[in-house]
Amino acid sequence: MASLQDIVARTGAFKPIYYLPMYERLFAPIRFQPFSMLELGIWNGGSVKAWEDYLPQARIAALDLNVPELDVGPRVHLYAGDQTDTALLSRIAAEVAPEGFDVIIDDASHVGAMAKTSFWHLFDMHLKAGAYYCIEDWGTGYMPSWPDGREFVPEPDTPSRMPSHDVGLVGFVKQLVDEIHADLITPEGRVSKFASVSLYAGLCIIQKLPV
Repeated sequence: MASLQDIVARTGAFKPIYYLPMYERLFAPIRFQPFSMLELGIWNGGSVKAWEDYLPQARIAALDLNVPELDVGPRVHLYAGDQTDTALLSRIAAEVAPEGFDVIIDDASHVGAMAKTSFWHLFDMHLKAGAYYCIEDWGTGYMPSWPDGREFVPEPDTPSRMPSHDVGLVGFVKQLVDEIHADLITPEGRVSKFASVSLYAGLCIIQKLPV
């Protein structure tokens, strides 16, 4: 049985090797079961081929601005478009996962505002209860060369504030941390929509609260 690392190497998927153990743990309970997943951003298509191989019964939807020519089977559905096009995202969900996706991976723009738009639309409308949403490469917010990135500038702590870098995708991920304590920060004291937020170098995995 091929490991995800072996499959990624064979397909040329652009996935940092240190992401793979987290994905293997995530998919372990469902790897050989039928379920639906969506990947935003597929670049050369290697990741689509990797998921198709690694997840032999999954229905896979993939979205990119420029969809490459790929030889894929009937379980894979390719769409051209922008990750912020919520009407398109809803159409994809209706066609591939009308009951909701089990896993969504955002490997698209890595721009905070764009990732936030697709996240909340998909999370609220098209992600199953208890399912997972993965945001890749969130460290772009620390990169001055990135469209919405900025160099990290340390600021001194004060009794009233402990400053934190809040630029780009880094800032959005930190907003997601706030959601964990929705009970303390919302006027109505509502329950968080998240069961958990797991942070790793470059990878953020959010589990939706089970019903």
